[in-house]
Amino acid sequence: MRIPKAIAPLREREFRLLFCGQSISLIGDNLAPIALAFAILDDGGSATDVGIVYSANILARVAFMLVGGVWADRLSRRRVMLAADVARAVCTGVLAVAVIAGGAPLALFVAMVAVHGVGAAFFTPASTGLVPQTVGAPLLQRANALLGIAHSGGSVLGPAAGGAVIALSGPGTALATDAGTFVASAAALLAMRPPEHDRGDVGSGFLSDLADGWAEFRARTWVWVVVLQYAVWHMLVLAPFMVLGAVVARDELGGAGAWAVILAASGVGELAGGIVALRLRPRWPLRAATWAGLLWAPQVALLALREPAWLIGAAALVAGAGMAFSMAVWNTALHEHVPARSLARVSSYDWAGTLVFLPLGFALAGPAADAASISTVLWLGVTWSLASAAIVLAVPSVRAMGRVDYSLSSGA
Repeated sequence: MRIPKAIAPLREREFRLLFCGQSISLIGDNLAPIALAFAILDDGGSATDVGIVYSANILARVAFMLVGGVWADRLSRRRVMLAADVARAVCTGVLAVAVIAGGAPLALFVAMVAVHGVGAAFFTPASTGLVPQTVGAPLLQRANALLGIAHSGGSVLGPAAGGAVIALSGPGTALATDAGTFVASAAALLAMRPPEHDRGDVGSGFLSDLADGWAEFRARTWVWVVVLQYAVWHMLVLAPFMVLGAVVARDELGGAGAWAVILAASGVGELAGGIVALRLRPRWPLRAATWAGLLWAPQVALLALREPAWLIGAAALVAGAGMAFSMAVWNTALHEHVPARSLARVSSYDWAGTLVFLPLGFALAGPAADAASISTVLWLGVTWSLASAAIVLAVPSVRAMGRVDYSLSSGA
């Protein structure tokens, strides 16, 4: 099989299986929110009910993310991911049957999406840790870029597929489709045979492992500084943009269609950013990742200024590209500079830390806009983006991290 250098990780059987399984599963991940919302609303539920269900999933992820990281370092990461996929397939399937049958109570939605969130909490750090077991070190950034492209593709194809399935057969069938994507991911994991990772002191206890992971996380200033930056970013930038952007689009930009264009442009930009990350390995990775992440700010500023939807969409395309590139570089830095034995635990602290304030951001965006104004809340996000980037770029360990040089061979 002749594969271009840019996508050389796909030459590796283990990564190819991981990539294929993730590509399918991510379509389901992006289909599910639409299916859940319509399932709840079609049965007489309210927007508040939808928010409760979404929050239950995020809170479960945050609550169990550190636990998932510990077990992903203690056990086979592939098996942890497999168990998580099976659990998510079952809970989503149960919910699909209940929705198709009619009259599914809100409590069932909350319970099943919470189980789904727990599964994601185990799957995510294990997945981050598994990548270096599927490709050689010189291919890590390309592998992360390809997984980012899969994520971006899911964000574009998932909502489109969800809308089509719901229109044809209803939200219950869409949820069943989501369950099927987890089965496909599990099948790919079953076929994989990656080498096992270094597990360090396997005789230590859970709390000891958790403390060791924290020590590894805290020992790297560049890790916790960036995690803190994005923890607040999710609360002050992402959540208000998503909540208030829909309001601005409805009232001043022409309606839901304008908002859909903006979000779709961001998804296209993410694809472009992943493609750039396939070829470009910056000399100063964390500096480049910080500057690329800052590209999110212009779309927020343009939304605050109530500029036309096409202009905000153009900025959203750039924003998506910057964030996708930043994430590929960030994950590669973790893979290259965190010991394999503790990689999943450090990743779990990363994910838990960055998501911890997101539910609060969703909850406060509306009240904050009522108390001040939509523009004030959005400009606060822009201010944080600029100020936090300046702070991060001033951290010596961020500035000092250079590109790891590999002797590429065999077309890698």
